[in-house]
Amino acid sequence: MERVFTSMTEQNSTDVAVKPSSYEALALEWVAAQSNAKTANKVFFELHRLALELRESEAGRSGLVGLLRHPVRGVRMKSAGECDSVH
Repeated sequence: MERVFTSMTEQNSTDVAVKPSSYEALALEWVAAQSNAKTANKVFFELHRLALELRESEAGRSGLVGLLRHPVRGVRMKSAGECDSVH
């Protein structure tokens, strides 16, 4: 399955409530792609781009912190790396 990556400016950047769930879904995709480095790397960079936007608002930062309790280790790991700059 080919994933199409878009810049965050092409998406609805005013819908902050959706972004933490978008980050979660993308992080789960990253976990699933671990056996395919090319795909995993693309998803990794998209995750970071999304996290940069999430960090800009209190709701986004809270969403990242909330993912630290996610049941999937890879989601917790990625969000933890992004939360380092939150506080």
